[in-house]
Amino acid sequence: MNYSIEGGAAVSTVVSQLPGNAIYTVKFEGVESKDIESKTTGDKFKILSIKFKNSDGVFEDSIFELKDGDDQRKKNQFGYESPSALEELGFKIKHLFAAINPKVAEKLEKSGLPGTSWDSLREFVVKHTKEFVGTETQIKLLSRTDAKGVTRAQFPSFVLGINKEGKSYPRTNFIGSNLAFTAKEQEKITAASTAKPSNVDMLAAPVSSLKASDLDDLNFDLV
Repeated sequence: MNYSIEGGAAVSTVVSQLPGNAIYTVKFEGVESKDIESKTTGDKFKILSIKFKNSDGVFEDSIFELKDGDDQRKKNQFGYESPSALEELGFKIKHLFAAINPKVAEKLEKSGLPGTSWDSLREFVVKHTKEFVGTETQIKLLSRTDAKGVTRAQFPSFVLGINKEGKSYPRTNFIGSNLAFTAKEQEKITAASTAKPSNVDMLAAPVSSLKASDLDDLNFDLV
């Protein structure tokens, strides 16, 4: 055998994704306007991709174009009105500017977002953030497990509330400085970290490692 080995990479260049349920100090890596296509359905989507990075990994948040009716408030299961998807999207974009480009954020607080279409809004966000790539900030990420059992990190969702005057207001921050988890967020994080193993998990463990209290949970009828 000839042990002459070709040159090539000696270290993996794969970048890890930052896990959820944590607050990170990161650098802003920019906003990109993307047109993507679903590999399964062939549907095409126009998105805004917001990227952050530190020495431990990366995080990318994708904002999709809204659908008809997403500018309307709807009542939740308790009968209370919830902010619209457009209001939530608008806050996320203004929240990004507040952390990355405060001068534009101040103007937006007075005049609102100028986009007359999704394409023009994407263009505006990209244009007014590109000079601030490399800006250091913090991001707050939560873990979410989808219907397929895949767990991913994401920004907190449905962050807006509605006050007595009918105006929306943010109940938490997730980009910026001095970030912290809300009491409800911390409660969910603690519950997830201390969750009791399911019966399926215990069935995979050796019998010798199970306690009597564990066996009580295995409530099967013997046949």
